[in-house]
Amino acid sequence: MKHIETDRKRIIRRKKCSAQRSPPHGPVAPMALAVHSSLSMNETRHGTLYGFFAADHARLAEHFDRATADPRAIDRDAYAVFRQGLLRHIGLEEKILLPFAKRAQRGEPLSMAKQLRREHATIASLLVPTPTPEIVTSLRSILAHHNAREEGPGGLYEACEALVENDVEPLLARLRAAPEVSVNPHVDNERAQRSIANHLHRIGFDEYAR
Repeated sequence: MKHIETDRKRIIRRKKCSAQRSPPHGPVAPMALAVHSSLSMNETRHGTLYGFFAADHARLAEHFDRATADPRAIDRDAYAVFRQGLLRHIGLEEKILLPFAKRAQRGEPLSMAKQLRREHATIASLLVPTPTPEIVTSLRSILAHHNAREEGPGGLYEACEALVENDVEPLLARLRAAPEVSVNPHVDNERAQRSIANHLHRIGFDEYAR
């Protein structure tokens, strides 16, 4: 929260010059991937940039819940849609949104950027192997925390909305025009498992799983 407050104070200072919620813990319920489920409500309470990403969270949550309704019999078609969509979503944030924020702050990244990138890498590693009940549980826990970090008060989307101010359309145009990602087949080997273990350790997964 200290990092989030730092970003918030910096953004408030920026707004004044131009004018002169902690992650949840415990069991994760279905659809908990999206902190806010209504696009219209998001665009009323926030802005179109926030609404764009929150709506994508909600869309991905629906595919994930459909795919994993029975973790012992995963719907592979629905999971494939979720997997491709999530990788594209991560790419939008890594290649467009976070670099935009860094440029807007004259080369200084958001203080939350490092942790978000670590979580992105962890999520991507979990999407490499064929999904199992254990992978589903890990994804659900990490995504709930990660999405709260992005959608919550003082989170990524609010920070970027404050930085973009009234010139959001060019940024939205880039986001909407981004191509679909190519997805490789699942890989089930020892290297993939080691990668998952290393990434989980880097983000301190025990804290997410509580």
